[in-house]
Amino acid sequence: MSEREAPFIHTHVVDAMKMVRATPISKLKPPTYHSWVKRLMGSILSLKSDVIHIVFDRYFVDNDLSRPSKSRKKSNSPINISSLAQSLPTTKEDWQLILSNDAYNCKLVQLITDFIISDEFDVNRPIFVTKDNKC
Repeated sequence: MSEREAPFIHTHVVDAMKMVRATPISKLKPPTYHSWVKRLMGSILSLKSDVIHIVFDRYFVDNDLSRPSKSRKKSNSPINISSLAQSLPTTKEDWQLILSNDAYNCKLVQLITDFIISDEFDVNRPIFVTKDNKC
């Protein structure tokens, strides 16, 4: 038996919600969740690595977005995330409300992971996404 060196595989593990919070919603054309997710994924894909692991926080909510909450009462307009084609919130305050609400974060994570597994998202290296207790 001959000894072989193990291959060096450069891997990044991405804290997805940290990247979500760091990805600005300003100056997007058009100002949609789709444009924003493409910006988010562009940032992640710019990482120089052979493999990327994208790890989302885990949220335990009943997903009842219609239930009132203290944080949503501050908003002047209702926020409902339903698709990537939808326009982003127009104010930083509304965006912060989304990012501070577990039910909204669940929906946002779902939209992002749907985009990652879509045919539109094409990469030339392995990407692993951890959402809830699944990879």
